[in-house]
Amino acid sequence: MSGRVVLSWVVVAAVLSGVYLLTGSTGNREGAGVGNQTLLRIPIDPARVDRIEVLEGEDRVVVERAGWSPTGWVLRWREDGLEMAWAAREQRVRGALRALSSARLGARDAGGDERVERAWTLRLSDGSRVRVELLEGGVGGRRGVRVFDGREGEGTAAWAGRDLASALAPEAMMAWRDGVALPRVGSGASAVTIEGRGARVSLARSRGAWYVREPVVARCEPGVVEDVLGRLASLDAGEGGGLWVGASDDAVTGLDEPIAVIELETTRQIPEGDGFRREVTRQRLEVGGTARAAGATRFVRARSDTIVEGSPDPERRLGPVVLAMDVSALSKLTASVEAYVSRTAGEVRAADVGAVRVLLAAGANAGVFRRDRRGGVREGEDRSVGGDDRIAIEALLRLICESPADRVEVLGAESAVDGRVCEVRLESLGGTVLGSYEVGVGDDGRSLTLRDGAVFWIFEGAERERIVAWLRRVLRD
Repeated sequence: MSGRVVLSWVVVAAVLSGVYLLTGSTGNREGAGVGNQTLLRIPIDPARVDRIEVLEGEDRVVVERAGWSPTGWVLRWREDGLEMAWAAREQRVRGALRALSSARLGARDAGGDERVERAWTLRLSDGSRVRVELLEGGVGGRRGVRVFDGREGEGTAAWAGRDLASALAPEAMMAWRDGVALPRVGSGASAVTIEGRGARVSLARSRGAWYVREPVVARCEPGVVEDVLGRLASLDAGEGGGLWVGASDDAVTGLDEPIAVIELETTRQIPEGDGFRREVTRQRLEVGGTARAAGATRFVRARSDTIVEGSPDPERRLGPVVLAMDVSALSKLTASVEAYVSRTAGEVRAADVGAVRVLLAAGANAGVFRRDRRGGVREGEDRSVGGDDRIAIEALLRLICESPADRVEVLGAESAVDGRVCEVRLESLGGTVLGSYEVGVGDDGRSLTLRDGAVFWIFEGAERERIVAWLRRVLRD
C-alpha cells in the first residue's frame, strides 16, 4: 500500500474520531434514535423543576411539587368536568424528568406548516419556564419537536425519539398516581374513627397513649391502635393506583351505603422561622361494594384535606377519588368499642398504690389499708395486716393494676354491677385518688367484676375467691 493511501486513511480516521467526540455517535449508532447528530438537549435541571404542565387537545395534566403532599408531588387532572387531585409517586416524576433532561435531540430544519400535538411546560424553581412542543406526524421513528427556553423566538427545531414522545402523554401520566389510600398513616396519627355495622368508635392520642373517646372514655389496650394503623397503612392499590374507577354511580359501587367508614387525623409540627406551625391532615376512606366476583377487592373512596395554620392556602385537598383495591387487611377491623378498651382496669402500677380504701354502698368507710414506709400493710392507724389478709390485698392490687380481664364489656351508664359488694378506691401515699371501682360478685361466687363508668372488667378463676372472701370479711367486720 502506498504512503499516499495510508495517509488518506489516517485523515478519514481523524475526521470520524472528531465527529464521535462532538456528537457521541457514529453512523447509525444513535443515543435516542433521532438522527445522525445528537447535539441538543432540553435545558433543565431535574432538581430545579417544580411544575410540569402537559396539554394535548382538551386534556390537561399538571404535576407539581407540594410540601404538604405525602409524596412531595401532586397530580392534577380534569375528569367528567371535575378538577381532580391526588398524590403522585415521586420516583415516577423524577424518572420522567431525568428522561427529559438526558434526552439527546437531533438538530433539524424548521418546517413551514408545523402543527402542535402536545405541549409540555416546565417551571423551574427560579420562576423561569421551558416549553417543549411535540409536532404532529413523524419520520422513521422520529418525532419533530420545538424547544423554547424562555427567550423570544420561534424555538429550536429538533428530532426526538418516539419513546420520549410517549413518556409524558396525559394518559401515561395517570399511572403516576399513588395507590396508597391513606397516605398520612404513621407515627403522627392523632385520632382514628371507625364506623360500620351499626357501631362507631372514636380513638384519640393524648400524652403518647391512646384512649377511647366515643362512645365511652377509657384507656386503649396497648398495641391495638398501632395494629389498626398498620393495617390502614398497608392499603395500597399498587403502581398506577390499581383500578381507578373515576366518577361513577354510588349505587353501582356500593358507596351509597358503605360497609365501613374510616376517618384518620394526623398532626405535624412544621418548622417555620424560630418556631413551628401546626399542620392537620384529615383523611376519610369509605369502603363500598365488591369490585370483583372473587377475592377481597372492593370499591373505595378516599379523600384527604390538609390545613396548615398561618398558610395563605390553609386547605389543600386530595380527592375524593374512587378506586378498586384489595381490602383484606381490614377483615379484622371492627367498630366494636370492646375491642379497643384496655384489658386491665387500673391506670397505675400496683407498686405505686399507697392505700386501698373499701367503701360501703352508702359511701362509708369499711376499711382503709395503707402501706407503710417499711413495706408493711396497716389497717387504720395501728393494726398491722399480715397472713391471708395481706395476700388478698396484694392479689386485689394485681387484679386491678396488672391482670388482663377475661372479658371486657361496655354497657350503658345506668347499668348496675351484678352482685355489687362494695367500692374499692386506690390512693397514693399522699391521699390522691388513683382510681375507683365498683366491685361485684357473680352468682357462683368465683367471678369478680370491676366497673369504672360504663366499662366492666370480668375476671374468673379460683384466685378471685380469695379476694371476694376478704372483701366480705372486711364488710362484715
